[in-house]
Amino acid sequence: MDFKTLNKQRLYLLAASAIGVIGMFLNWISFDLGKAGAFLNMNLGNLNGWDIGGGPIYFIAIVAAGVLAFLGNQKETLSKNAWLLTLLAGAIAVLFTIFKVFKILGASGTSVGIGLWLSALSGIAVIAIALMFKNPNHDLKQSLNEIKDQVSNKIDNDPNT
Repeated sequence: MDFKTLNKQRLYLLAASAIGVIGMFLNWISFDLGKAGAFLNMNLGNLNGWDIGGGPIYFIAIVAAGVLAFLGNQKETLSKNAWLLTLLAGAIAVLFTIFKVFKILGASGTSVGIGLWLSALSGIAVIAIALMFKNPNHDLKQSLNEIKDQVSNKIDNDPNT
């Protein structure tokens, strides 16, 4: 892979995905261990993205965005389908991290770690990059309508329905 000829959209998507993968292994939650922590000579406990329930969902979404940047002609922007899938992957990553942030903030004695903030920003960056550097011919509303029409046609033409 020649990073010099790589399209900006793809290059920035790779960088955002890499940051998201790094964030996955950093601290997502810190919590006070209380008296048990004092006994163990530790004040805080930490969990990274792998230790959180559903964390691998985030990881799969953010890696998918990076993999999509590798597929196809790397000198051009993402194809329409890859672009839509990248937006979907970014949306899944953002929604998952936002859900985790609110869940952590709602629990007493816990705080959000740098890894979760970095992961959330990475998901936001994937969406922003996909939209900012998109092919001018790609329109989100039109693309979603095309998908809806394709699904409707398949349902209408299916003899089993």
